[in-house]
Amino acid sequence: MSFFFLQHEYSKLCTASYSKSRVIILCYSVIDRQSFERITSFWIPEIRKNIRKSVPIVLTATHTDLRNDKSIKRCIKVVSSAEGKQLADSIGAKGFFEISRSEVIQTNGIFECAVRAVIGEKKTLFTILKKLFCRNKD
Repeated sequence: MSFFFLQHEYSKLCTASYSKSRVIILCYSVIDRQSFERITSFWIPEIRKNIRKSVPIVLTATHTDLRNDKSIKRCIKVVSSAEGKQLADSIGAKGFFEISRSEVIQTNGIFECAVRAVIGEKKTLFTILKKLFCRNKD
């Protein structure tokens, strides 16, 4: 009984936290097929139910540096890049990115895409936001 109550409270908390979101960044791990499948079985229906239909989505695959790890490939069927792109197309994502621990700089592209999805191609506002949030090392 208490587990159900906590699960219900957690669900309400999650819904409240993203109900006014202007962009959603959905992530899955390429070495966890269940996380990939939950994008369509859980997250997309959840987003469509609780957020306006037009909210832009950016899809991101994580742990891509482990995709070619032989010990992992022996145990599980990793999610391919083509599967990720196909999923992005099927959910109407504004962008699809693959990131790994070794290439952290790729995360800039994710946030740039998210900002562009919200404000469109308004270069002046985008330039201001980029200067605020993406500091160069120069």
